[in-house]
Amino acid sequence: MLQRPTRKHYILADAFLLFTLYALNRLFLPQAPLWILFSDFWILLFRFGPTYWDWTREENPWFLALWSWFRQKDAMIQAYEAIQKPIQKEAFRPLERLGPLHWEGDSLVGLYRLPPGESFTSLQNMTDVLSSQSRKNVFVSAADNPGDVWIEIVKSLPSQVFLSSAYEEISRTSSPQWWLGKGNRGWVYTSLSEYPHLLIAGTTGGGKTNLMKVLAESLYAQPFPCQVTLVDLKGGADYRPLRSKVSAILRDVEALHAHLTQEILLLRQREQEAWEQGTVNFEPHVTLIDEFATITTAATMKHDKTSAEQAKEILSLIQTILQKGRSLGIHLAIATQRPDAETIPGILRANIDCMVAFHVTSAVQSGVILGAGEDAAFRLPAIKGRAVLSRGGKLQTFQTFHYEEL
Repeated sequence: MLQRPTRKHYILADAFLLFTLYALNRLFLPQAPLWILFSDFWILLFRFGPTYWDWTREENPWFLALWSWFRQKDAMIQAYEAIQKPIQKEAFRPLERLGPLHWEGDSLVGLYRLPPGESFTSLQNMTDVLSSQSRKNVFVSAADNPGDVWIEIVKSLPSQVFLSSAYEEISRTSSPQWWLGKGNRGWVYTSLSEYPHLLIAGTTGGGKTNLMKVLAESLYAQPFPCQVTLVDLKGGADYRPLRSKVSAILRDVEALHAHLTQEILLLRQREQEAWEQGTVNFEPHVTLIDEFATITTAATMKHDKTSAEQAKEILSLIQTILQKGRSLGIHLAIATQRPDAETIPGILRANIDCMVAFHVTSAVQSGVILGAGEDAAFRLPAIKGRAVLSRGGKLQTFQTFHYEEL
């Protein structure tokens, strides 16, 4: 499978082209002075004519830094001037870029100083207008220093990213990770130690089951022992390819109750071990629960009190794991298509600070998953596997991996 060239390849290709040009000059013009090398260098800079006019297409980071020093008035500054100068007239002050542009993954990033009277919020509200004016996808984020902002020109995300494309990185990871997909700044993953539990939500067909399979496969591929248990309360057929890679695939509420009871016993043992021996590194035990709404629905059944009591016990066990599992290596990933207060009770939701939201049908549903007022999941394009990740309240749009066996 052909892979996209990295920026290291562009540097090597340009170096080879420069060497070839110089060698040809020395071969056919052996008496030419050394300044001919500088003419070769300028030929190299203009190897793609459009790069001079739109050097956000420049993939060689060395030349990008050089161009951005030479041309301080870049596409963002020009777009801002075109929007604000006719309004402010003589009072207009431009954006000021601080340092050269650089690549972070597939995002072209620059640090800018806001002019007097402009705030981060007001510039952020101009994002759509800046994108339209510059004909690029623009994203604005706050910098550490008040009065400065980061502006990114982001490339469109791919509509499909295969899990195998990240296999090399997955197999070399230094600590257990939730591997999720690819964003504008590269691979999207997060540490189990930092975000021990995961909530996955979205409408039917958005990609929840695919992501659960990705999580199981990628945990198996990482160079650490890890016990993974899959729970599919709709029969388990979707997870058949993973039977040899997980500890168990549970298909009913009774089996889930027994499993979680054992996990609580393990949690108690590890609590004691941590207290007596100071152990801090435990083998991860990860439980992936698909169709979580089945449990909360069963807990409210009035015609089957036995099933209702069992479901309530499961919710209590899950609550204990969410509260205490963080430092003891016991982790949960919960998937549901109904991310409302009935499906994910507030006391459970409060202990999960890493969420993946696929497309939902209303801004209200988006806010339930990502936080009040956050409608990013509602605004997602109709692309299967496109999702929003929330880590500690910070949002990132990405394309989830397409499951395949590694």
